Amino acid sequence: MRYLESLFDGERSLDRSARSEPLWYSGLMLLPRALGELFHFLINDWSTSRKGRAFFFALPALGTVALIAAILSVAAWKLETTRDGFYSARLAFYQQQKDFEFAKSCALKLVELSPSAENKYKLALAKRQVDDFAGAFDLMTALAPEEKVSRAEREREEATLELAGRAESASKAKRAAAGKKDIDAEQPGDAEQAGDAGQKGDAELGKRGEEPGKASETAAAAGAESAAPDSVAEYEQELVYTGYAPAHLWLADLAAFGTDWTLSNEERKRVALLHYSAAYELSSEENTPESIYASLRLSELQVQAGELAQAERTLRSAANKPVLTLLHLQAIAKLFSVLKQQDKTSEIEANATGLQPRLFRLASEIPDAIEPWQALVDVASQAENYQEADDYIQSALAMAKEPNTRRGLLQLRAAVLMRRAMQMRDVEREDRYLEKFGYLATAIAVDPTNDKLYVSMLEYADLNEQIPQEDDFLRLALGSGKNPGVVHVILGIRDAQRNERTSAFNHWEIADTQTDRAEWLVGMFARFLLQAKTLDSSEYMQFLDLCEGHYAEQPMLRLARAEASLLLRQDAETAVPLLEKLIAENDNFLAAREAYITALKALGRTEDAEKETLKLKEMAAELQKRQGQAAVGKQDESGAQPR
Repeated sequence: MRYLESLFDGERSLDRSARSEPLWYSGLMLLPRALGELFHFLINDWSTSRKGRAFFFALPALGTVALIAAILSVAAWKLETTRDGFYSARLAFYQQQKDFEFAKSCALKLVELSPSAENKYKLALAKRQVDDFAGAFDLMTALAPEEKVSRAEREREEATLELAGRAESASKAKRAAAGKKDIDAEQPGDAEQAGDAGQKGDAELGKRGEEPGKASETAAAAGAESAAPDSVAEYEQELVYTGYAPAHLWLADLAAFGTDWTLSNEERKRVALLHYSAAYELSSEENTPESIYASLRLSELQVQAGELAQAERTLRSAANKPVLTLLHLQAIAKLFSVLKQQDKTSEIEANATGLQPRLFRLASEIPDAIEPWQALVDVASQAENYQEADDYIQSALAMAKEPNTRRGLLQLRAAVLMRRAMQMRDVEREDRYLEKFGYLATAIAVDPTNDKLYVSMLEYADLNEQIPQEDDFLRLALGSGKNPGVVHVILGIRDAQRNERTSAFNHWEIADTQTDRAEWLVGMFARFLLQAKTLDSSEYMQFLDLCEGHYAEQPMLRLARAEASLLLRQDAETAVPLLEKLIAENDNFLAAREAYITALKALGRTEDAEKETLKLKEMAAELQKRQGQAAVGKQDESGAQPR
């Protein structure tokens, strides 16, 4: 009787291996002994002191008690195994509701129940959402160490983690009871300390799909190689990254464009490259948007450094993933671009042959998703199949219904037309004007927001006194009847450079009747004409006054005036208020923001300029991440991949 009372004494616990265990767990561990005592009592004491049939009369009651005990045990086990899922769901719910304090509490509970790398990462994100940057940063740096270790050492660590994971599963009920202790709001306390020694790789093992015990088998195999000292020494010297890939990615983005981490430009590049490399290496075998995002970001840095071969290898790993996402399609197109830079035209053509039909089928299934069409057109264009690319766009325009998709398709067509025009180099002068100008004029009419088009058109908009017949060639383009509005804009720009006000205004008035973008086109050409630097300061300001005389308060012309103050007059103090007004009117006016950064640097406001630069990078990266979350279709195994 005293023993049964001890089982329900809430204040008592047993000391096992110098650790204080909760009472219910102690009772659970002693259950076999209790059952033995019970059966000894029933069989020995009862049978010797009472009649045998009384024992059989008690069997229904004993069976009922056993059934209730079994049900309670199963229920407790079921509850314990679903608690992680419950708190994960609540965490996602509160984050969606923007109740970040409750979200943080759920994340703390998750770490307390299971201090895995994934749960600590969730806690770090939750801390960041409540403006606890220091706490989030400390957790992330613990999850993503910069130091490399030998491959053998990492495999031994993974083997240890595998064994620790099994022990973790066996003692999960014990940790749940220990969860009555509060976790420190800034540091997960005992639960976090218990996981620091090895939990950084838990999620990696699961995500890579390794079979239980595989890591320990690898470590054992490494130990068996000790008979060959040379190979073991070489193996030990191979250094690899450790940690949790998403945490590396978080730190890489923070270093690349975050404002909370104060670093010099050189240090930003170094830290970003290090963590993008770590995230890429650790997630290379995963089929997740994060793994592809890491590949894309790393390849961008490699291309900037001129390391095209390394960028090609990085992009191949992303392009060969079996799951298609928007980022995956970007990786395929980017890979073709890198191959193009290396003059691997034959490889591009060979892979395009297999990719184009598969991408067309995918795009046709979801015609209102722009990304499959974009990947298809990019692949065809990189293979210089411009007519096929244009045919794909025409097919897409016939199928797509969404206005945003149709707008994106028109932008794609403009890009294809520009590529086609820029390929035309070795042709006769008149033919070049009639055909190449026709492609570019059509492209600008289709997508007047594309800066690259205006750069390509500068040779037509900028006066060249050595070729007086250029005006005649442009008037021949008018006779073709293709995009006369754009041609009149160009002729007006040329007359404005000559300070021929009446003639320029006549052309622009005609352009206004033929296109609703004439005002925008004049502003864009004025901006890029400034970059040509063929007019001196007084000539350009006179030209700009003439343009503004016809199109007053046009934003692009106002931007051109601010840029002229910067580039021609070196007057940043005049440019800054003009640019700040433009940005206040339109927060997404990226060209104005870029000019504003230049003006801030000219004034010596380096810190403000750096913040603006990081903001632009962050906006671009956030857009890229959002694209990575949307799957666009299933990959058919028959389709060819770039290899």
